[in-house]
Amino acid sequence: MHFIADFKIPCFLSVVIIVLSGCGLISDSDSENTFVINVESIAAPESVALGDTVVINFFGIIGNNGCFHFSHFEDFEADDGLEIEAHGGFSGGRSCPEVIVDLDGKAFRYVPDSPGEKIIRVLRPQSDPLERRVTVE
Repeated sequence: MHFIADFKIPCFLSVVIIVLSGCGLISDSDSENTFVINVESIAAPESVALGDTVVINFFGIIGNNGCFHFSHFEDFEADDGLEIEAHGGFSGGRSCPEVIVDLDGKAFRYVPDSPGEKIIRVLRPQSDPLERRVTVE
Protein backbone atom coordinates (compact mmCIF):
# COMPACT_ATOMS: atom_id res chain seq x y z
CA MET A 1 0.00 0.00 0.00
CA HIS A 2 2.88 2.37 0.81
CA PHE A 3 4.37 1.72 -2.66
CA ILE A 4 1.16 2.85 -4.40
CA ALA A 5 1.04 6.10 -2.41
CA ASP A 6 4.68 6.84 -3.31
CA PHE A 7 3.91 6.18 -6.97
CA LYS A 8 0.80 8.40 -7.09
CA ILE A 9 2.57 11.62 -6.12
CA PRO A 10 5.17 11.62 -8.97
CA CYS A 11 2.45 10.56 -11.45
CA PHE A 12 0.14 13.33 -10.26
CA LEU A 13 2.94 15.94 -10.57
CA SER A 14 3.81 14.70 -14.07
CA VAL A 15 0.20 15.02 -15.18
CA VAL A 16 -0.07 18.55 -13.73
CA ILE A 17 3.10 19.65 -15.55
CA ILE A 18 1.93 18.17 -18.86
CA VAL A 19 -1.49 19.83 -18.54
CA LEU A 20 -0.03 23.22 -17.66
CA SER A 21 2.46 22.99 -20.54
CA GLY A 22 -0.32 22.14 -22.97
CA CYS A 23 -2.38 25.12 -21.80
CA GLY A 24 0.55 27.47 -22.34
CA LEU A 25 0.90 28.31 -18.65
CA ILE A 26 4.40 26.82 -18.54
CA SER A 27 6.44 27.47 -21.67
CA ASP A 28 9.90 28.12 -23.02
CA SER A 29 9.69 31.90 -23.31
CA ASP A 30 12.51 32.15 -25.89
CA SER A 31 10.81 29.85 -28.37
CA GLU A 32 7.44 31.60 -28.16
CA ASN A 33 8.54 35.20 -27.79
CA THR A 34 11.30 35.59 -30.37
CA PHE A 35 10.97 37.30 -33.72
CA VAL A 36 13.10 38.34 -36.69
CA ILE A 37 14.23 41.96 -36.34
CA ASN A 38 13.63 44.30 -39.28
CA VAL A 39 17.29 45.36 -39.60
CA GLU A 40 17.64 48.88 -41.04
CA SER A 41 21.29 48.76 -42.13
CA ILE A 42 24.55 46.85 -41.85
CA ALA A 43 28.23 47.76 -42.05
CA ALA A 44 30.97 45.41 -43.23
CA PRO A 45 34.38 45.77 -44.91
CA GLU A 46 34.59 45.69 -48.72
CA SER A 47 37.39 43.11 -48.68
CA VAL A 48 39.27 40.76 -46.36
CA ALA A 49 42.11 38.29 -46.69
CA LEU A 50 41.25 34.59 -46.74
CA GLY A 51 41.23 33.37 -43.13
CA ASP A 52 40.36 36.78 -41.70
CA THR A 53 37.13 37.44 -39.85
CA VAL A 54 34.47 39.59 -41.46
CA VAL A 55 32.76 41.67 -38.76
CA ILE A 56 29.23 42.69 -39.77
CA ASN A 57 27.60 45.37 -37.62
CA PHE A 58 23.79 45.51 -37.45
CA PHE A 59 21.65 48.61 -36.90
CA GLY A 60 17.93 49.02 -36.34
CA ILE A 61 15.21 49.15 -33.72
CA ILE A 62 14.45 45.96 -31.82
CA GLY A 63 11.46 47.31 -29.89
CA ASN A 64 9.79 50.35 -28.40
CA ASN A 65 10.18 49.49 -24.71
CA GLY A 66 12.61 47.88 -22.29
CA CYS A 67 10.92 44.47 -22.48
CA PHE A 68 12.48 43.95 -25.93
CA HIS A 69 16.04 42.64 -26.27
CA PHE A 70 18.47 41.14 -28.76
CA SER A 71 18.26 37.35 -28.67
CA HIS A 72 20.61 35.79 -31.25
CA PHE A 73 21.76 35.55 -34.86
CA GLU A 74 20.88 32.66 -37.14
CA ASP A 75 23.04 32.12 -40.22
CA PHE A 76 22.56 29.93 -43.26
CA GLU A 77 25.15 29.11 -45.89
CA ALA A 78 24.15 30.11 -49.40
CA ASP A 79 25.82 29.20 -52.70
CA ASP A 80 27.09 32.75 -53.11
CA GLY A 81 27.81 33.63 -49.46
CA LEU A 82 25.82 33.82 -46.25
CA GLU A 83 22.27 34.63 -45.14
CA ILE A 84 21.71 36.01 -41.65
CA GLU A 85 18.68 36.73 -39.47
CA ALA A 86 18.86 38.86 -36.32
CA HIS A 87 16.38 37.68 -33.69
CA GLY A 88 14.90 39.73 -30.91
CA GLY A 89 12.97 38.69 -27.85
CA PHE A 90 10.10 40.07 -25.83
CA SER A 91 9.73 39.38 -22.12
CA GLY A 92 6.49 41.22 -21.41
CA GLY A 93 3.97 40.64 -18.68
CA ARG A 94 5.46 43.17 -16.33
CA SER A 95 6.00 46.91 -16.32
CA CYS A 96 8.32 47.78 -19.22
CA PRO A 97 10.60 50.83 -19.13
CA GLU A 98 9.83 53.44 -21.78
CA VAL A 99 13.00 53.24 -23.90
CA ILE A 100 13.83 52.44 -27.50
CA VAL A 101 15.92 49.26 -27.71
CA ASP A 102 18.13 49.03 -30.77
CA LEU A 103 20.85 46.84 -32.25
CA ASP A 104 23.45 49.62 -31.85
CA GLY A 105 26.05 47.96 -34.10
CA LYS A 106 25.63 44.42 -32.70
CA ALA A 107 28.44 42.40 -34.31
CA PHE A 108 28.20 39.12 -36.19
CA ARG A 109 31.49 37.44 -37.10
CA TYR A 110 31.98 35.35 -40.23
CA VAL A 111 35.12 33.58 -41.50
CA PRO A 112 34.86 32.83 -45.24
CA ASP A 113 36.35 29.47 -46.22
CA SER A 114 37.21 30.25 -49.85
CA PRO A 115 38.34 33.23 -51.95
CA GLY A 116 36.01 35.20 -54.23
CA GLU A 117 33.10 37.56 -53.93
CA LYS A 118 30.71 36.69 -51.09
CA ILE A 119 27.25 38.14 -50.71
CA ILE A 120 26.12 38.73 -47.16
CA ARG A 121 22.34 38.78 -47.21
CA VAL A 122 20.37 39.92 -44.15
CA LEU A 123 16.84 38.54 -44.18
CA ARG A 124 14.14 40.89 -42.93
CA PRO A 125 10.45 40.22 -42.21
CA GLN A 126 9.01 43.45 -43.61
CA SER A 127 11.41 44.33 -46.43
CA ASP A 128 13.65 42.91 -49.10
CA PRO A 129 16.95 41.49 -47.82
CA LEU A 130 19.89 43.81 -47.22
CA GLU A 131 22.95 42.81 -49.24
CA ARG A 132 26.63 43.59 -48.87
CA ARG A 133 29.35 42.22 -51.16
CA VAL A 134 32.68 41.30 -49.60
CA THR A 135 35.69 40.28 -51.65
CA VAL A 136 37.80 37.55 -50.07
CA GLU A 137 41.37 37.69 -51.40
